[in-house]
Amino acid sequence: MIDHFGLTGGPAGRNIYTRDNLRLLLTGQGGAHCSATLGRLGDTMLPGDDEYWLNFGVAGCGASVTADWPASGLPAPGELVGITRIRRDGDEWRLDTAPLLPPVAVPALVDRIARLVSVAQPERDFPEPALYDMEAGAIARFLHQRGRLNRLLVVKLVADGPGDDPVGAKVIGRHLLDRNRARIVSLVTGLQQTLNAG
Repeated sequence: MIDHFGLTGGPAGRNIYTRDNLRLLLTGQGGAHCSATLGRLGDTMLPGDDEYWLNFGVAGCGASVTADWPASGLPAPGELVGITRIRRDGDEWRLDTAPLLPPVAVPALVDRIARLVSVAQPERDFPEPALYDMEAGAIARFLHQRGRLNRLLVVKLVADGPGDDPVGAKVIGRHLLDRNRARIVSLVTGLQQTLNAG
């Protein structure tokens, strides 16, 4: 991402890379690191009325299928999934931006849509029919508290599922990110075009 879009690093310690109207923030792995990074930034990077935040990362896959899932079967490793709802620690947020990620678009920006459970530790049991991650809940809460949740898009790359070892899944996720680099770039470029056209 950094090389493809020609992003340059910001001030030391802020994990921000920018170019023109595109900014990349590396939050760190896990909700605690993510919350700490956002806390250091405060309100300095909040999305404006014509801007969006895209939270992209890897996620584990839940155990079964619900009506939220338009296609049958579980998402396979390597699928890009647009998120419609996020739940963390008893809070739940619905993302109004999900229509910007229709899986039926041509070309499709994502393979399907689903809901996401954001947890504190890597999930091992996947008790619900959802995707699991560790960062999106912290981001959703941060933006909700500031009245900017309507500027959040979330897309996850499926890396693992029930029975997979979290350590091994982390390695799988890195390989999947490398192999899907072109699709990730297409996602960002496609979103930019969609938002600019709107």
